[in-house]
Amino acid sequence: MRYQPSHRLSRRAALARAGSLASGAAVVLLAAACGGTTAPVASATGSSTAAATSVAPGTTAASTTATAATSATTLASAATAAASTTTASAASAPAAGTTTIDFLGRPGPTGHTGWYMDVAPKFEAMHPGWKMNFIAPSGSVTVSEKFTVLEAGGTPPDAVWFGVISDGGNGPMVQGLYRVMDDLIARDKFDKSAYFPASLALFQMNGKQYGIPVLAHYGCNILYINQDMVQKAQVQIPIDTASWDTTGLITAAQQLTKADQDTWGWWPSLGLEECGTAWLRVFGGDFFTPDGTKTVIDSSASTDALQYLADSQFKYKTINSLTRTGGPTALFEAGKLAILQSTPGLVAEYSKAGQTRVKFQWAATVMPKGPTGKYGTQDSGAGQGIATGAKHMDAAWEWVKFITNKENGVLQVQGGAGSPGARPDVWADPRLTGFNHIYALLTKIFNNSPGPVYLPKNERYFDVMKAANGALADLWTGKASARDTAQKTATVVNGILAQPMAT
Repeated sequence: MRYQPSHRLSRRAALARAGSLASGAAVVLLAAACGGTTAPVASATGSSTAAATSVAPGTTAASTTATAATSATTLASAATAAASTTTASAASAPAAGTTTIDFLGRPGPTGHTGWYMDVAPKFEAMHPGWKMNFIAPSGSVTVSEKFTVLEAGGTPPDAVWFGVISDGGNGPMVQGLYRVMDDLIARDKFDKSAYFPASLALFQMNGKQYGIPVLAHYGCNILYINQDMVQKAQVQIPIDTASWDTTGLITAAQQLTKADQDTWGWWPSLGLEECGTAWLRVFGGDFFTPDGTKTVIDSSASTDALQYLADSQFKYKTINSLTRTGGPTALFEAGKLAILQSTPGLVAEYSKAGQTRVKFQWAATVMPKGPTGKYGTQDSGAGQGIATGAKHMDAAWEWVKFITNKENGVLQVQGGAGSPGARPDVWADPRLTGFNHIYALLTKIFNNSPGPVYLPKNERYFDVMKAANGALADLWTGKASARDTAQKTATVVNGILAQPMAT
């Protein structure tokens, strides 16, 4: 098994073909959505207090915390066992006569690719004579762009990381670079029903399956709470149940705000890719129509959501500026923001042994219900596919089946790949639910099924997001009303959605 950073990205002709994918490179996507750090375990400093706040009647907080720590250690041990002899395998080139499976993924050797390198020896032991070779783009080049370059150069990989709202998008699927999997699924009686339907749908086009989901979560709908601040101010937040509404969030955030100390209660995350759309859905709105032909950001419900977010500064004053430098995550980690909105990926990152990002007790819960009693969710994640020009198609398919199975879906959380596998049985696994209560809470609230992802029918996702986030700037700076801004945004976005199919 080898890791092979790419250094062959200057070919003008090939990059020209990838140019349409690069248009959205400046869009800030939530890399933390899928995690991407080394194996986390329970720690004393900056550890999660979620388990302590979820104590069953007659159980002490200490015993519950110990149980969670034991579960985390057990899961970490299992992940370590799965890793096996990675270093030795990575250092050796494939022997003569072996089948080398080229996998194109995110840059390593940590994060997702780091985990795949860790478990590759186990996969290779299952298939004597097979060796995994890991290829990745470098610099600002995305996986999709690199995929296009390799295809144009006549050297396509075998298996490929498949991002949809990250990593360059699903342009290669539209271009026909991913192989249709339906015949392989039927041949091997592969059980697609084991995966979240919303996750499977991300890798479908015209009724055909082009990828299998490798990880998923319920969206940017997790609120991370600085428990030291909460306990000092004696503020009540329903960590265990998330049984609160948008008014309750504002009340708690105002009680936690100390403007004279530059300490703030809540600074909402605004990007429409995930976090902003979560709020639209909390209020009963959305960004795209299900068929992806229009935006509904100018609907009454969506406009109410935008107003609520703007009010965090201009009315409720839980943050002094929605556009201040640094961002919510940095302010939270500095101990100056009580409530941070993000994805479940930070649960693993903040639980990592020896981490120094947070130096206070923290907990995680789900965003509140909106006026109609709804919580907000949008499936998010990634998959793996097979290149149309794969040299070793069957071997690549075996890798995809292996890396997306239940066991790897559980262990990858501890293995540094961030979010769990895109399967209900993964999210219900005691090794995961014992690690942090947020996994069980999410599955309970959303009935073990993330909300759907709606994407532009004309495949111009990055163009849309860049334009929409830019159009909303006037609202976040107080230069325009929510209604006017929503209407302006809708006009711009619908203009893009009316354009021909991106190629």
